[in-house]
Amino acid sequence: MESIYNTPFDSLPDQKRVWAGQPGSREEGLGRLTLLTPEVVASAASEIRTGRRISLGWELTKLENAGLGRQQCEHRIVPLLDGVAFDDVYTFNPQQSSQWDGLRHFSQPIPGTEGKRVEDRVFYGGTTAKEIQNRASDRIGMQHWAREGIAGRGVLIDYASWAEKKGLKYTTFSQHEIKLDDIKQIAQESEIMFQRRDILFIRISLTKE
Repeated sequence: MESIYNTPFDSLPDQKRVWAGQPGSREEGLGRLTLLTPEVVASAASEIRTGRRISLGWELTKLENAGLGRQQCEHRIVPLLDGVAFDDVYTFNPQQSSQWDGLRHFSQPIPGTEGKRVEDRVFYGGTTAKEIQNRASDRIGMQHWAREGIAGRGVLIDYASWAEKKGLKYTTFSQHEIKLDDIKQIAQESEIMFQRRDILFIRISLTKE
């Protein structure tokens, strides 16, 4: 697995598909998170200075409407025994607030096909739509991430502030592109040194807009 990640991009046999681990394995389920080894996390923890914790979550009712006609989040308080106790019932849609797209979210065409048919598309690791719809299969499910969590050295690139200083106007609801050269320039101006296995955050100011 490590040898795959050490292979230069131009030398990869399939540059669109770099899948680690055997089908159904922990490594496959974690995807790139396998790079966050205990040693990497311990090294990141050694850089902690203030101990201040910041949530990356957003309110469950944001955005006001779930995208593309999806079902909205719903919270019902259900009384039991005429109000002696209460249950909370949630209908949760991760597309309406902080969005965590798992490896099951979107497929890609199989090489040599147009990808118009479901049968011509696969998910991470070569997982098929049939496998995902099979409730007995938990291949590449979010549980792999939940069991181990995501911890490491985070690097924040404040593209929104940089673009504003440059007089660059854009909307976060457009096809505006953030180029790699821009990220490198922001990092250089901010004296940020990237390290292998960093977790990259890019602020585009979606919530403000």
